[in-house]
Amino acid sequence: MNDYLTRLAAVLQVLFTTTAERLGQATGFIRRRRRLTAAGFAQTLVFRWMAQPKATLESLARDLRLSPQALQQRLGPRAQAFLRALLVEALQKALKVPAERLGLLNRFSAVVLEDTTTIALPAALADEFPGCGGGTGAGEGAAALKILLRWDVRSGQVLALSIHSGRTSDQTLGAEAADLPEDGLHLADQGFFNSERWRAFSPRQFWISRVPARTLVYWQGVWQSLSTLLAQGNVDCFDEAVLLVERAKLPCRLAARRCPEEIANRRRQKLRENTRSKKGREPSESQLQMCAWLVYATNTTAEQLGPRELWVVYRCRWQIELLFKRAKQLAGWGSSWGRSGARVLVELYAKVLGLVVLHWGTLLGGGPLNGVSLWKRMCAVQDFARSLQDRLADGLQALTEVLTRLAGHLARIRPQPKKQKKASTRQLL
Repeated sequence: MNDYLTRLAAVLQVLFTTTAERLGQATGFIRRRRRLTAAGFAQTLVFRWMAQPKATLESLARDLRLSPQALQQRLGPRAQAFLRALLVEALQKALKVPAERLGLLNRFSAVVLEDTTTIALPAALADEFPGCGGGTGAGEGAAALKILLRWDVRSGQVLALSIHSGRTSDQTLGAEAADLPEDGLHLADQGFFNSERWRAFSPRQFWISRVPARTLVYWQGVWQSLSTLLAQGNVDCFDEAVLLVERAKLPCRLAARRCPEEIANRRRQKLRENTRSKKGREPSESQLQMCAWLVYATNTTAEQLGPRELWVVYRCRWQIELLFKRAKQLAGWGSSWGRSGARVLVELYAKVLGLVVLHWGTLLGGGPLNGVSLWKRMCAVQDFARSLQDRLADGLQALTEVLTRLAGHLARIRPQPKKQKKASTRQLL
């Protein structure tokens, strides 16, 4: 961990000083010598909002020794370009800790989770970031921004963090073969289901996905629906080699487990509510039948992961949902006092970069699945955000001392107790 601490200190020192100044010039954010510097701007916005996600523009302006009006005038397209360039530079640092050794996950070099989250924006940004609120109107949902996150849950490395319009399809954002390591495992929800992309994966790039209910399956010489396939015979488990999607003819393994009736009924009720509210109709009979099953497609073998092991490993995907939850509730994604589109975007870009720094800080306490609450770790890093900002100007040694204190604080957070009734994902792994 000492090696990681030393590298983190060096990355933060360079990123928020010399790199920020270089990118400030390159993006045109700073065009002449003035009181406001690119480094000071980045440090104040990122670390102040890390510590206090609801900090006002007036309080940030005081730190920068500017009037609120002067700071507001600088929150435009050049500031957005500057912070986005700084985010790209940060992700290239590829900070990570040694991969967590944890049961079933040890069979893969990396376990890459991928998902998106959507954040509503002021309607004035509908041309740049069209949402899914219905056409080009200026009503609710007219403008939205989608953030893609790709993350190795074993080492904590953020592999991708990109920003897109709210209407961008998840399928177009999914990881390609070149984005994933050999012997790694890719997990994503069924919104990323893409048989054509998986055909390009190498035999040593593994994936598990939920399967949409209407997917056609080729088994025993016949193309048929999932519901028809699983209705054959009175079995609770299906695990066979099949072809998926008639157009792609993707060779893979289909593994299905029947759910307890109580869970199936809850899923049917939720499906009915969602279909009625979003599409104004009842769900199809085949969709209702599929609520009784957990169905996965994968290119792993039964020797690598048995049917129950597939289910356990796929539970890891929930960790990225929890990361988005921390991003919104702790890092302040989606909350802003601003009303103008430009101001809201600058704040969001600063907070996205802040989440990366917060995440780097949590890794001082170990990997994401080491059994210590990531919520508590992130809160601890927030408490040190202002100290980190203050020491950036004092040199690498001063910054290292603050990070050492932070690491000691994280080490005192007690591991989560083992659950007696409902085992956690870590326990199951």
